[in-house]
Amino acid sequence: MQLDFVLEANSSNHHIVRYYYWLALHVLKITVSFIMKVSLNWLKDYIEINLSPEQVAEVLTSIGLEVEGLEKVESIPGGLEGVVVGLVKTCQRHPNADRLSVTTVDVGGTADLHIVCGAPNVAAGQKVLVATEGTTLHPRNGEPLTIKKGKIRG
Repeated sequence: MQLDFVLEANSSNHHIVRYYYWLALHVLKITVSFIMKVSLNWLKDYIEINLSPEQVAEVLTSIGLEVEGLEKVESIPGGLEGVVVGLVKTCQRHPNADRLSVTTVDVGGTADLHIVCGAPNVAAGQKVLVATEGTTLHPRNGEPLTIKKGKIRG
């Protein structure tokens, strides 16, 4: 009989993996193959790794630990791709809105961005997170929102 296990390896359950393997071989007398999903960050807790995930997979496969594939896991949907840190250079109240500010933000590009902001505490000199044009944000509730360029009215 062949029995396959899929286990998520982490620092708190590695002893459980060894126990199941021992149990299957010595008590149940069956052949066991383990398919383990191992986090690169978990491996880095135990050994110093300065390689890309693809290079780590090659090394593991070359020593007999077959890597069937790599999976990117995002704790935040979209992985905050397109979100950068910007420096607010200027901040003025919007002339036709009570609760909006018009800001000039340096995000390290060729030109500063003009951003209309609804945060009441925004001020020149602050470092802020900026979702650049084309970035898709995933709120906890509701549909994803893609940032697009628009005209400033007023």
